Amino acid sequence: MKTYLKSIPLVTTLFFGLGYGLQSSALDTPAQMMANSSATTENRFIEMMRMHHESGVEMAQIALQKSQNSDVKKASQKIIDTQSKEMDQFAKWQKKWYSQLDTKSEIANMAMPMMDTSALKEKMGKDFDSEYLNMMVTHHEGAIQMAQDASAKLQHKEVKSLAEKIIKDQTSEITKLKQIEKSL
Repeated sequence: MKTYLKSIPLVTTLFFGLGYGLQSSALDTPAQMMANSSATTENRFIEMMRMHHESGVEMAQIALQKSQNSDVKKASQKIIDTQSKEMDQFAKWQKKWYSQLDTKSEIANMAMPMMDTSALKEKMGKDFDSEYLNMMVTHHEGAIQMAQDASAKLQHKEVKSLAEKIIKDQTSEITKLKQIEKSL
């Protein structure tokens, strides 16, 4: 069941730990990828977290439509509200600091793991709620890992502050989501 984001540690290591460039082809050596790098670690973090949040919002929207549990719906709406606001902030920062970089197309060509929501679409009732909550916990764990991996390398204090907030907020949300799952 928890195959959703098994490659997050590898992806975050490639992007943040080793600083590989985003314009690299799959055939480039690590040295070539680093030499070809045109985007900063911070910009990669902003774009990857924005894409990650889009996936979380998509899952939460499915939960709003399918769940009959008021706690699941309330948690889902909070996720949508928080992550949508953060995505707006990411877009503003990219426009302000990194408008000259074409990170979106570069990252789109990389192996960015996203949540497979097909299992959610097939389930109903408590089975849906349980699957959704477990997927969202895994999703949050991925965001926390991305924020932790990038945090020390972020340039702007605003981005570093938001990364720290993501770690704190999503750790707290994981606790809440696990409590909801136990109450099903």
